[in-house]
Amino acid sequence: MAKDRSVYITTPLFYPSDKPHLGHAFTVVLADVLKLSYKQLGYGGYLVVGTDEHGEKMLAAADAAQTPVERFVESNVLHFKSLWETLGIKYDRFVRTSDHAHRALVKQVFLQLLSDNQIFIDEWRGWYCTSCEESFSDRFIGKKSTCPIGHPLTLRAEKTYFLRVTSFRNWLRREFEANKDLIYPDKYKTELMNNFINDLDDLSITREGLDWGIKVPEDEDHTIYVWFDALIAYLTALNFGNYGRTNTTTFKNYWESSKCKVIQIIGKEVCRFHAIYWPIMLKNLKVRLFDNLLVHGWLLMNNEKMSKSKKNVIDPKEILNLMPREGLRFYLARISILGDANVNVDDIFSVYNSYLVNTYGNLISRFYGIMGRKYENTLPNQWDPESFIEIDQLNIELDEFLNNGYEKEVLNNTISPIIEKVFEIFRSAGKLIEKNKAWELEKGDLLLDTLMVFIYKLLCIGTWFLHPILIDTAPKLYDILNISPKKVGIEYLQQQRLYFKKKINDLPENLFPRIKDID
Repeated sequence: MAKDRSVYITTPLFYPSDKPHLGHAFTVVLADVLKLSYKQLGYGGYLVVGTDEHGEKMLAAADAAQTPVERFVESNVLHFKSLWETLGIKYDRFVRTSDHAHRALVKQVFLQLLSDNQIFIDEWRGWYCTSCEESFSDRFIGKKSTCPIGHPLTLRAEKTYFLRVTSFRNWLRREFEANKDLIYPDKYKTELMNNFINDLDDLSITREGLDWGIKVPEDEDHTIYVWFDALIAYLTALNFGNYGRTNTTTFKNYWESSKCKVIQIIGKEVCRFHAIYWPIMLKNLKVRLFDNLLVHGWLLMNNEKMSKSKKNVIDPKEILNLMPREGLRFYLARISILGDANVNVDDIFSVYNSYLVNTYGNLISRFYGIMGRKYENTLPNQWDPESFIEIDQLNIELDEFLNNGYEKEVLNNTISPIIEKVFEIFRSAGKLIEKNKAWELEKGDLLLDTLMVFIYKLLCIGTWFLHPILIDTAPKLYDILNISPKKVGIEYLQQQRLYFKKKINDLPENLFPRIKDID
């Protein structure tokens, strides 16, 4: 267990150009589950979410909605906050790039880097994607007329301020090579090294003639580029800077602390900004780099990236009208970040029914059925797993995962392997009930006593593993299983005496109601 250690976890600041879709929920649920998992290991945790509200994309969306941009943004920000509340996301700070403190910090950083000669003014010519708020050189685009994810490009030329980037090529290479955990999965680091760092250009960080954004101090013809603006919000969220809250406890306790692990979770489409330009900005500010940049793939509908413009998105609120929020949290947490994932509504309900209803819920029901009929809900006072090889193997496997495997997966920031491991053991336990016809055995039979003790132990430990996802059901199960929610943790669950001669409480309800076929 970690003492005096903490994690600072961020998600991207999303554009509130429309209501959030399932892809937004995927990122934020992953961050929330990861924070809660670290907290189960004794870490302090600080989770930041928010909205990136400036730039051409927001203006264009507001114009299309025939709504003043300020009112348009306010309305959509509420949709994001409402979804996070419904999903049970326990963030510590919701940061908005329109916040006064953030705007002040962005100006401060800009002036500092200008004073340090890390920002200069020059002519810029290149291709610009309004949808991505991203610019590209002729060399990168080649003969294509779209950005890497298919949005149209426009050719532009204007005077802008630039962030010096080219002089950091070798430094970036050294950082990438020295820190194998800096970017995960590693394939994105390789891609950046091969496709971007070798041909890195200085970054244009202002736009002319744009009214919606943060103006360059003392040169208001220029507006600060939305990405330069938004990245700084990860520091705003910790009250970093010299605008009245210098070196506050929050920044000292988290990013600045050597005992804090900084984890930034993003989608792969914004990897370049977070893995190249953001480290350079941090170095210029004399702030250490993040520890892990966790890059997940896209959620796809029929093998296409989920996108409002393609009208192929899933509205999480509509799903949550039809199933418990834990079902959606579970579905999203189970998705591997290693690649893209095809999703659809039927699959969301199918996973809920298969995992939570048929496997977990059924194991709980069968255990309680036998305990109620044969044991009056009092655990046996004996067990001997070594006499039954299949139970013994599962018990060894469960102990190993409790003692070592779970913490290893959490520290690797991987949640889906935890889920699959737990449910693998759940399924095996269910098969043992069938194979041994446990309902035909009687109390006092060493096989039945051993099996009941093992399944009780499995439910206690497995529920704890899943608690960061099942935020509503796990506390109910702690009460039903008669274990202490305040004490539960690895050391508590390692006590073998916990699993004997104890009265357990009645199972008052079906914890996971089945989702019927939905037309």
